[in-house]
Amino acid sequence: MFQFSLTEDSPLLLLLRKLILSTFILVVCFEANSQEIIHLELNQRATDDQFRKTQAIIPVFNYTGQPFEGVSEFGIKTPKNHKPETFSVKFPDMQGMKDTAFTFLFFGANETNKPVGYVFCLLGNNNRMRGDTYIWIDRNMNLDLSDDGPPDTFSNLFDVYHNIRLYNPKVKDSYHELQISRFEFDKSIQYKKLLNEHYKKNSGSKEFAGADFSFREQRITIHSANYKQGNDSFIIALKDFNCNGLYNDKGYDQILLGDYNAKELGNVIFEMDGKVISFEWNQKKYIVTKIDASGKYIEFYHDLKSQPDRQLKYGKKIPKFKVEFADNSIKPKKIRKFRRKPVYIMFWNFESPTFAQDTTNLGIIQREFGNKIHIITLNYGEPPKKVLGWSLRNNIQYNVGIANQKLLDKYYVEVLPTSFFTNKRQRLCEINLTSQELLERLRNQYQ
Repeated sequence: MFQFSLTEDSPLLLLLRKLILSTFILVVCFEANSQEIIHLELNQRATDDQFRKTQAIIPVFNYTGQPFEGVSEFGIKTPKNHKPETFSVKFPDMQGMKDTAFTFLFFGANETNKPVGYVFCLLGNNNRMRGDTYIWIDRNMNLDLSDDGPPDTFSNLFDVYHNIRLYNPKVKDSYHELQISRFEFDKSIQYKKLLNEHYKKNSGSKEFAGADFSFREQRITIHSANYKQGNDSFIIALKDFNCNGLYNDKGYDQILLGDYNAKELGNVIFEMDGKVISFEWNQKKYIVTKIDASGKYIEFYHDLKSQPDRQLKYGKKIPKFKVEFADNSIKPKKIRKFRRKPVYIMFWNFESPTFAQDTTNLGIIQREFGNKIHIITLNYGEPPKKVLGWSLRNNIQYNVGIANQKLLDKYYVEVLPTSFFTNKRQRLCEINLTSQELLERLRNQYQ
């Protein structure tokens, strides 16, 4: 019988060692590549729909003497026996100023000093007819406005916006930013009337200056950046939800995502809670490894081991819906009525990067394999008449439907195109199988 031994110098042992070492290096390299840490500088400012729509007011009160009454008394009804917070303030040099007033700016970083949760401000020349208004801000939150530097100057002569930064003393370079403006005299009349009635009744002993002499507030709390690698692209942002200048407060702050170069965010939100912070986009899950406290950058990696939560489950039936055809003369058809054949669903629009190729491939599939598979394409974003005109001009034979945001949300569609392939029982088999891959697979199977 043939025998061999593995000695120190055995060629076979050396070969095995090389094999084991090569395998180990391969595995390590694969793991490192699959979990490559991405460092992304968040050097842009973004907004959400709340920023655009907000009509939040910073109520201004006429100065009538010290002590000042705190924030808790304005804007809400309080019990009769409630004793309001009061405090005195050291004034700056306001020589030459008239129409002195005061207000409070919301700032989550002020957790201990009066007025808690806010920063106190004094205003000089608050009457808009006198030209510029001067705003002294108690930036170091010690109720001494003589040691905070020169006042901010707000011009009342034309439609302007003025940005204010409030720095968090605990973390260097961390700040909360807000934008203030005035309400126009001849607009939003009814809304300003409601504000005037509300604050005059619910401001304690403070004398409300009126909506026209107060400020509109918009909070700039989102740091963002575009990310693109291969076929993956999106905009990611951090939102300082509690307005304290920090962007990594678990249970408060948020991660926002949107389409690459999106002008407005807010539809896709991930909370910062739990031991592991993660987000998902286009059927992929990403694990966050670090968030800079001041919101300057975020670090994350693509998690290949976990199935995203915001994704249809493989092996499960796809969600029910009715296919609304671009041609409204065709009666809507339930997805479950597409029977006895696999189903290929593609969400798309005319701006899809593979639009031309997909149109050609799906046309070929319909001609060659229309008896083997159901093709359902769902356009999102274009008027149905435009989609119908395109399908008629190009003699499209496969199903052309229209999708809405509700249907996209149900299928977790975040980029276009996105496709879903099912078996005959409409159980999900694959996500984002391309039209080219589908054509090749059908040809290999049936030709």
